[in-house]
This record gives sequence, structure tokens and C-alpha cells, in this order.
Amino acid sequence: MLSNATRELGRRWPLQGRSLAAAFLTPRGQPSRRGTIRAATSQAVAVARDDTDEVSRKQSLLGSHSETIQAAVDYKASNPTRAAQNHAAAHDETTDEAHMTEFGHVDGDLHASSGRRPEKPTALSRRHKAHDNEIEASQRVVEMTTGTILRKVLGKESDSVYWKRKVAEARSLRLPIILLQMMMRNEAQRHGGGSALLQLLPDELEWRRLLNLVCRMGFSVEQLEEYQYVLQGTSDDERCRRLLALEGAAPMFLFSFLVRSSSRLTDVPTLAKLIDSCPAYYAIGKQGPRRHGREHPTARTVTEKALHLGQDKFELIMRLLTRQCLRIEPRLVVRLAEVAARHIQSIATYAEEPRKLFVVQCEVFNKCLQIFRPHAGVQMAQRSLPNAYFWEAQRILLAMSDSLNKPLLLDRGGFRAIREVLAGQPKNQVEMHSSTRHAPTWPPYLQPGDGMDERADPEENWSRTVSAGMLMQEAGFSKDEHDDALDILQGMTTDGSPTIQQRSLMRSDRHVGVWEASIRATRNAQEAWERFQNPPEPGAKPGLQQYAAMLEKLVLREADTSSRLLPGDKALNFPTHQEANLAEFERARMRPPSVAQLYHHMRLNGVKPRDNCLRILVANAESLDTAHRYLRESTEKGRIVRALMADEPERESLRAVPMGLFAAYIQACSKTEGKRGGRQLMRVVRLAEMRLDADDSRWSPYIWGLILKNLSQHHRALRMSLSEQVDMFLHVVERIERSHGVHPSTFVQLAKCIRKATRREVVKLVAELESGEETKRGSVRQLYDWQASACSSADGHRLSSGKPHSVQARTPLSLLSSAADRLKETFSKLVERESKSRAVLDARNVAPLERISARMDPVRSDHVHEYMLSLAFVGEFDEMARTLRWVMEQWGQEDVVEAMVGLDEPPTHGDFLEALCAFRFLAEPMLDREEASKVRASAAGLPLGWTWPDDEAVAAYVEMQHDESIVALRRVLDWVRARQAGGRSDDAGQGRAANQR
Repeated sequence: MLSNATRELGRRWPLQGRSLAAAFLTPRGQPSRRGTIRAATSQAVAVARDDTDEVSRKQSLLGSHSETIQAAVDYKASNPTRAAQNHAAAHDETTDEAHMTEFGHVDGDLHASSGRRPEKPTALSRRHKAHDNEIEASQRVVEMTTGTILRKVLGKESDSVYWKRKVAEARSLRLPIILLQMMMRNEAQRHGGGSALLQLLPDELEWRRLLNLVCRMGFSVEQLEEYQYVLQGTSDDERCRRLLALEGAAPMFLFSFLVRSSSRLTDVPTLAKLIDSCPAYYAIGKQGPRRHGREHPTARTVTEKALHLGQDKFELIMRLLTRQCLRIEPRLVVRLAEVAARHIQSIATYAEEPRKLFVVQCEVFNKCLQIFRPHAGVQMAQRSLPNAYFWEAQRILLAMSDSLNKPLLLDRGGFRAIREVLAGQPKNQVEMHSSTRHAPTWPPYLQPGDGMDERADPEENWSRTVSAGMLMQEAGFSKDEHDDALDILQGMTTDGSPTIQQRSLMRSDRHVGVWEASIRATRNAQEAWERFQNPPEPGAKPGLQQYAAMLEKLVLREADTSSRLLPGDKALNFPTHQEANLAEFERARMRPPSVAQLYHHMRLNGVKPRDNCLRILVANAESLDTAHRYLRESTEKGRIVRALMADEPERESLRAVPMGLFAAYIQACSKTEGKRGGRQLMRVVRLAEMRLDADDSRWSPYIWGLILKNLSQHHRALRMSLSEQVDMFLHVVERIERSHGVHPSTFVQLAKCIRKATRREVVKLVAELESGEETKRGSVRQLYDWQASACSSADGHRLSSGKPHSVQARTPLSLLSSAADRLKETFSKLVERESKSRAVLDARNVAPLERISARMDPVRSDHVHEYMLSLAFVGEFDEMARTLRWVMEQWGQEDVVEAMVGLDEPPTHGDFLEALCAFRFLAEPMLDREEASKVRASAAGLPLGWTWPDDEAVAAYVEMQHDESIVALRRVLDWVRARQAGGRSDDAGQGRAANQR
């Protein structure tokens, strides 16, 4: 039975030459053994202890007097043990970062080492941060982990001066303390020796003796200087480049510090090189050569303790590097998976009992499957992730397992990781076909579309996640509520009846129940309300999770009737069209309540809003006063509520507000209209500047994006001038770029802001031209009329000023011109960044259309269309032509063309008809014939078969836009062309007549 199921999965999930069936569970052709291997208890982090207590005794003798140091140096100095040689590196290598079961969750007990107390865990929440700082402050530096010491001194924290003093007065043989003291000494000497830190550092005699002891332990002075040079880098990017330039591997603590959770690494090629170099830090018997001549164990001499220590280092490095991938470039997880697969294969080469090695391989294999999946607490907030790359990373591990003589076995955690990654995937062809066959009633049973559907087995209609769950059961792992909830979200209830498959990200830090999942796995609020009223257990009362799920359905917007999206593809309400024959009474009975009614129902049941429920209520409140009422009636602490509601809150109080709630409140404030709109906008800008910092960089683009979206409304509604409005959204874009770089969604929102700000001026210009009034100096007409621009330049009114604070630079025209330049610059940066990323990405087995959809430059059709419209409104017609040629080049790649040819119609992100129509309607008349012909020839030469839109298609496009400003812009452009051809301002009527014809 299992072999048939896995073969069927292999058929439905082609791996381009690789077999998922054998890799997924057991060797092909062998029956599955129920419960052969379960989640083995992971080994505690093996802390490198000394074979003797010699170094511990030395450190206990160390003090601030040179006599005690000399005593330690003289103690068995003539015959140092191997433990003494390894202590400075091995001890720090294993304790520099905490072992994390989930990213950011720290197990402080695993820091225990000989003669050292375990360090308290680092709290995630800001509300506990002050308490942790007090704990850290009460500790001696020599008792702190390496990662904490380096972070306190080099992590640009507010109390770094205090910790520099603490490190300076410490006396320890620990390598990080020695390196930091070396840095402080060199810096003080460069500044003339007058530093107060120099008085706390060891004196010359004491320092020479400390270095002598460290060198006796296996390091040379030249190496110490190199490691110090790495730490002296002004940024994490520079430090990583210096680390990569070293010959051989540096101490483990250096590597783990540079890829720590709070690292501000930004360069994608550098991260790729770190991934390639990481095996030197965990490979047993294969670590890079050291110039000080230290020996390393070979595969024949590896002990069981060393084997497990190597796997603990490997797991730590995989977690830290995966975190950096999620933060900087998620697609690099494929490269990391290839490194992990090679390591798992190499475990079998160690000289140990094969059975033990197989168990270790299975443990590492399943841990990697769990690591290589999306993590909601690490990735960019409210941004979709390229799940195809996470699935490819897991498939690399599965294919590696399939290639072994004895394929590795999956445990419960491995199965769940695979199912969660599949749940975030877009629907494949089988799942899309099943989605189109759902009945409009509930349950949405599948209706046969043809004879083949009637003959198909029920298993053939299961989603990939449900099929993987069946394999998990066949392997002997029973399902719990978490697994049942995931099945419901992926299309099947516990009794086998169908639901609406949802593309979802399962958070490991939040439990999803069966009732909540059944509410979410619906097409619209009406179906969700029916599920809400029918709990799995009769008589059960809804709780916070059920109310949150129902509220989320109530606030979703309706799907566009012309959209090709299927129910569950996006968070939208999809109509079922079954109400035509229902009586009015029945419609009223089935109609879901409003948000206010459901909230009243929730309060009557004694449920107070908090967490996700509170965030949904606040973000979608009808007014700011309603949002404040939700906050007051919630379970949040009064300090947090007062910080949000205050006009001028204290910075520390505001920083105690959870980021999710803060983002929801910003969204509520951004929707304020009327006289309070402008004041609230300025207030949320101040709140964002106070609350957001580098530690919250994953939230910054989303929160600033909300503000940027609000800035796109009419400047009069915001109670500000056009110049102030344009200046403000340029400022917001700059803040986004500083925090985490511009995302394509931010780029699109900037384009919309520029277009909306300009189109209102275009409408005013049309009115002036039609009335025969003389256009004002500084009018947007100069964006399109090169003759008017030349006259303005002669009069001293230039479109862009070299002085950003000059009077000319603050005019609306100059600011719009600057905004256009900023938009083009952002486009170029996104293209350049994506080019660098693609140079280091290896995703040959990711489908071409999924690969191009996951790109981080504006290559999608909807992005290109918005960019083209904005360029037209600011008069950048040549740039429109260059952009269109660039898009054709990207979509004309051979593998993309082959994928497109096999489709009946192009995917939504690959349909460029609107962009072509926008070019024809707005840009083509303003370009010379030669340039326009080049663009048309490029489109005709594409093997994609793009159809150049004719006049009828362009007219239909303009009508479907429902935007009078596009027609108004065309009238202005016709007037400009007539004027440039030698006409005067009264030729505007001829231009309008030509346009009408």
C-alpha cells in the first residue's frame, strides 16, 4: 500500500529525474515499518570540556595582579596538555551562540561548561529586555557567553561603553576577551594613549604574559591580529568579507558572531560565500589548515563525543545561516540545502558503527527538513516567501536520501516540515482542477467534469499536503489536532468530506485547532459563519481563535469577478452564486453578522480581545475612536494602551508595544479621513520614527508602506501642499531603504504615489488648456513639453536643482522631477540587486515560471504596468521604451519560453497586454518613429508570441481602466505634439479633435 502511494506521489509531483517516492519514506519496494524511527531525542549541545581541569584552574587564579598571572603561566607551562591547546577555541566555539529549537528561542541551560554558570536565556519580547539587561549587568564578563560579549561591545547597543569598560578590566584567557582588549589597546594607542580604557587594560608586562599564555595554547600573534582585524570591521558586511579572506577556518565563535540573530549583514554574494565556507566550521577531521600547526582528528580517530559535537555545531550553523537567508535572500536556502546534503552523506564515512551513523544521519536529516521551511518570526512581515525554493531545498535532501544504499527515515517532525512547506505552495494542475469542480453548496463536493473525473479514485483528488499526511500515517505516526487542522486547511476534513484548500503558512508558535481551521477553509464569510455556528463538538463555545478567524473573514474584500484566482489562492471572499433561488428569510438567516455585531457577541460570551483578534479589530476599525475602544477593552496592559493613544508618548513606553499591534494601530490611523486625516498622518510618522529601529527591520517596510499608501490620497485631504506631500513620500521611501532596502511592493507603491500626485495636476492642466488660460510657470506641462522646459531653463527655473533646500528645489515641479528620478533609481537598484542574487543562486530544478515569479525586481506584469503608467505621467517616455525592451529580454529566456508555450494562456504575472497598451496609448506618440519601431520589432521577434495591440485593443484598455486622468494625459500630450510641430496654444482644440478621431 505504501509503495503504491509513494509511486503515485512520484507521478503527481515530478522531480525532473529524481524520485520523491523512495526519498520520502522507505526504500522502494520495501514495506513500511510502523514506528521504525520516531523523533529521537536530540542530543544536548555537547560543550567542549577539557580532558583535565588545568585551564579552569588557571582561570581561577587569574586576577588583576601580574604575580597571579605569572603563577598561572608557570603552572605546567613546560608541558601543556592537548586540552589546554584546544580550550580557547573549542570552549568558545560551542558556547558563543545558544542552541535554538526555534529561531530566536534560546536554551540557556545548554551553555553550561566546566567551572561556568549557565547564562540566562535571551528574551525575545521587549517587555522582558530590561530585566535581561539587569541580569547581564550583574554577571561577570568572564561568565558570559562569547556571543553576548561580542554583541555587547560590537553590536552598536546603547550600553556598549559600559561593557567596553567591563571587558577592559577583565582578566581571562578566553580568546574573545583577549581580542577585544587587543582592539581597545590598539585604538587607544592610535589616539595618543589618553584613553580611560587604557588605564583599565592590562599593563605592558601583564599583557605580554597573557599573550604568551594564549600562544602556548596553540595560537600565534599573527593569527590574533588577523582575528582582531576581522572584528574591527565597521559593519557586519565588512567583517564577513575580512573573515572570508583568511587562510583556513577562523575560530567558531567568529563565524557564529557574524551570522548571529542580530547580524546586519546585507550583501547577498557575501552570504553565499559564507554558506560555501561553513563546512570548515563543523566538519570533523576536515577543518581548514591552521598555520600554527594544530592537529585535527581524522575520520579514523573520531570519537562518539566528537561526532555529536560536530552535529551540534552543524545544526547551529544551519539555523543561523537559514535565519540570514530568510532575512536577506530566502532563495539561498537551496544553496544551503546542498551543503547540508553533502554533510549528511559524509557522516557515513566516519569510523563508527554503521547503525549508530545511520541514526545520526536520520536525526540530522530530519532536523534539516525542519530548518529549511518558512519561519513567520524571522521573515519580512506581511511579505510572501518563495515557497518553491523551500520545497526545492527539501527535495534536495529527499533526493540525497534516495541516492543512499539505505534511504534515511522520516520522523514526525520531518513529515510535518514537508507538509507545512507544501501547504504554502501555489496549487498545481491537479489541485487547480479539483478547485474548479467544487459544488457551490456546502460541503463543496467535487462534481465530475468529464468521464475521466468519474473514473478517478478519490486519492487522485487529494492535495499534496493531504497525500503526505496519509504517508505519515502509513509510516506509523498517528495524527493529532495540529495534523487534522492542516488537513482541513488543505482540502479534507477528518471524515473525508472536502473543504476549500487554502494557501497557508503554519506558525510553529501558535496552535491551530480543528474548529478554527474549518472556519478558515471556506470561500467567503457566509460559509465561514456557517462553520462558526457548527463546532466539531456539539455545545462547544467559541474562543478567541474562532472569533479571530471569523473576524478575518468578515473584513476581507471581495474578489474581482474578472480575476482568474481560485478560492483559497489569496485572502479574499469568493462568491458562490447560489442565492438566486433562496427566499429573503433564508438569505437573512445565512447572512453573516457585521464586525460590530460579532464583537458584541464575543463580549457577551466573556471573551476579551487580545493577540491576533485584537490586531484584526484595531486594523479594520471603522474609526480611530472605535480602535481606541477595542484597545481599552482588551487584555493589553494599560501602559501599552496609553502609549498608543497618547499624542506624544514616551519612547520607552512605545517600544514596549508589540510590533503586530503597533502595525495594526498605524493602519487604523492611516484610514482617518477629514480634518483629522492630515494631523493623524503626521502623528503616525512620528510614532513610526520613535518605534522602529534596526532591530525591527523586518517590520519597517510594511509599516512605512502603510504610511506611504496613505500619502497617495489628495494633498488637500491631508491638509498639506503638493510640495509637502511629495517631499513626505520621498522621505518615507528613504526611511524604508535605510531600514531594510526597497521591496518591489514598496517600489510599486511609490510609483502609485507619483502617478496620483501628478494626475491631479494633469486634470487641472487640461482645464486650463480648454479654457484658453495661460498656464502658470512651473506647471506640469514642462514635464512633457521640451520647448517649455527649455524656456524655463533659460529663465532660471530648472526642473531639478543642485541644492535640495533651495527655493526652486521645493516647488512641486522640481519635487515631482526628483521623485521621477528616485523612481528610476529604485528600479535600477532592484534590477542590479536581483542580478547579483541570480549570479549566486542555484535553482535549476525550480520551475521557470515559479523562478521568475519569485524574483525581487519589477519583472511581473502588474509591476511593469504600474511603472509604465507612472513614467508616462512624469514624461519619461524613453524610459518606458527601455523598460519594455528589458522586460521582453527577461521573459524571452529559453526556459521561460518553453514553459509558456505549454500553457493555454499566460499566467497572471506574465500577461503584459496592459503594459503594451499603456505604451501604445501614451508613449508611442511621443517617441520618434525609429524608437517606436524598435520596441514593436522586439515584441514581434519574441518566441512568446506577444501580440502587438491594435487600436481597438488600446481603446478597450482605456475604457477598462475607469481612469479619466489617462485620457486627460493623452489630451495634454496631443496638445504638446501639436505645439512642438509649430502650432500655438490655440491649437489645443486641433489636438483634441485629432484625439477624438
